[in-house]
Amino acid sequence: MQSINTSPLAARAVRKGGYGFHYFPDEQHYRIADLERWLPELQALGAAWLTLRASAERAVPEAFINALVQAGIEPIIHIPHSGVEPFDLEDLASLAAAYRNWGVNYVVLYDQPNQREQWPAGQFDQLHLIERFLTCWLPAVKVLRACGLAAVFPPLRQGGTFWDLSFLRTSIETLTAWGETDLMHDMILGAYAFAGPHPADWGRGGQTAWPAAQPYCTPPGSEDQLGFRAFEWYAEVTAECLGQPLPTLVLAGGARFGELDTKTGQLLDIAW
Repeated sequence: MQSINTSPLAARAVRKGGYGFHYFPDEQHYRIADLERWLPELQALGAAWLTLRASAERAVPEAFINALVQAGIEPIIHIPHSGVEPFDLEDLASLAAAYRNWGVNYVVLYDQPNQREQWPAGQFDQLHLIERFLTCWLPAVKVLRACGLAAVFPPLRQGGTFWDLSFLRTSIETLTAWGETDLMHDMILGAYAFAGPHPADWGRGGQTAWPAAQPYCTPPGSEDQLGFRAFEWYAEVTAECLGQPLPTLVLAGGARFGELDTKTGQLLDIAW
């Protein structure tokens, strides 16, 4: 176990806190008309953060980002890429430099690498999955750091084809074994906090509170990380590996229309 020191951008994330929202799950709503429609709504809700979906080929427009920054809303740019494949590092460097010049601090690369569907056909079940993912992610995140952006580990699928808690633990252990101490000092954890069919307090307290929970097996009367409080379970993993929990950015979360609260039998009506 090693102890980590919080980087300035990680410390900024902790200090800022506040409510955040995920914008549209596409790249089609960045016009001035969209800004005029949604920025007043976000301000009225007291938004401190906004996750914006983007690609490596086209930046979110500067005017859209500038308006958020001027309104005191921190943009989080999420680039899922075309699954787990290498980035063109030169193109990524140009994109990262532009975002940094526009006031962006947080760019997240990749999405749910513990899920089979995020990998090219036939690659997920090959040996050394986590090492192969990190071989793609590490050079790309170093490009971001060189441009002054934060190093954010991508959000995992809660549960997932490869159990998310195991994927996270092994990723941190592998980065440590590779000697990436400086990166560990800077890293922020990206996470999802989808409630699924559970109430908002499901899994409160993490593994410490629910020691019987095991990968793909949650005994009756126990709870797990497959709910809104997944970030507590991730914090435990990072604290065990690094001596203190990593700061976390929740990129999206909540409940979806039509899902049932398993305790009350009531329909949940919070939408992402």
